[in-house]
Amino acid sequence: QVETASFLSLRRRAFCFNEAGTGKTSAAIWAADYLMSLGLVKRVLILCPLSIMYSAWQADVFNTAMHRSCAVAYGSSEKRKRIIEDVYEFVIINYDGVSIVEQEIKDGQFDLIIIDEPTEGLAPKIVALVGQYLETLKQKGISVLLIEQKLTIAMDISDRVLVMGHGSIVFSGTPAQLREDAYTRREWLEV
Repeated sequence: QVETASFLSLRRRAFCFNEAGTGKTSAAIWAADYLMSLGLVKRVLILCPLSIMYSAWQADVFNTAMHRSCAVAYGSSEKRKRIIEDVYEFVIINYDGVSIVEQEIKDGQFDLIIIDEPTEGLAPKIVALVGQYLETLKQKGISVLLIEQKLTIAMDISDRVLVMGHGSIVFSGTPAQLREDAYTRREWLEV
């Protein structure tokens, strides 16, 4: 987790391909907290599946960055708007909720967006739209930390990638370097 947090906090756009159970959530929060302590980030928007908003993200913010304020933007449109417009340092929202408060998110002055598994369970056409949206964020210079199991989108838009296996970094480099690294792809990424 320390290696992952270090990797994530040292790069403007970073994508994390760690295995399940390796502490990606905590590492992302630690990296965000570190950038906040340096004054480089003031607010973090976390986009994630509804099923893990409370159990993973909110719980981990409370456990790893208990000195930071955090709220889950879920419920009525008015409740979501109030939370986003408030001064919470970490705001967690599910993907479906984004369209309900899209303007408030744009106006929310988020310096860092953490996107957790955006293509999970989506149809290929929707996955392509997610890729286009992530590319738009990149072009605007918005810092994005993407936690994703599918390499296709991330490899196309990332500047740097990190692959972890069994809790250790097994690869750190550019997408081009990862494409050329047959051993890492075969041992850690291909089924």
